Amino acid sequence: SLMATVNEPAAVTLSATASNISCNGSLNGAVNVTAGGGTTPYNFNWSNGATTQNLTGIAAGNYVVTVSDLNNCTTSASTSVTQPSAITISLTKTDISCFGAANGTITTTVSGGNSGYSFNWSHGPTSQNLNALSAGSYTLTVTDASNCSVSGIETVSQPTQIILSETHADVSCNNGSNGSISITANGGSSGFSYLWNNTATTSSINNLTANAYSVTVTDVSLC
Repeated sequence: SLMATVNEPAAVTLSATASNISCNGSLNGAVNVTAGGGTTPYNFNWSNGATTQNLTGIAAGNYVVTVSDLNNCTTSASTSVTQPSAITISLTKTDISCFGAANGTITTTVSGGNSGYSFNWSHGPTSQNLNALSAGSYTLTVTDASNCSVSGIETVSQPTQIILSETHADVSCNNGSNGSISITANGGSSGFSYLWNNTATTSSINNLTANAYSVTVTDVSLC
């Protein structure tokens, strides 16, 4: 009599372990694969077209790898590479009330990423919000607990300067009272009010005696 034994190789085994993305949008994900069983050598085919055993420098997503051994025995494994949510910055400003003032503000709202944010402004401060600002552009970089960062910019504006010009007519005769002054205001926020040192409240004053006259012009924003 004769006895024969037919053997078979061990099943091909496969495990895939993902390394997730550090910051939203980065391409530093990876998948490490361990293959065993079957008959070496192995061939690897990935759903993204790669044929290496491991993947590096990949974006977030789902990846499937199929391994084939020398006898074309196959098995597959899938894994997901994840990423943190994007850091988003919302900047809300209050513009300067009057030309040359320093009362602008910027308020910051942050979400996403991994909380534990730090704030760095282009001109030095590390506070979340800014007050007492002059006119200009301000850039904020927000960094989260995973050292992921994103930047935003906000511009604080100011109204134009109020510019006054005057024309006047002198008194024609000694001790006369037919002088006049007319004021023109430009800039600021239109809607001007006038207050003269002789209590007049119009842009032009007439029937003046020889003297010095001053006027304060205020716009609609109380500048």
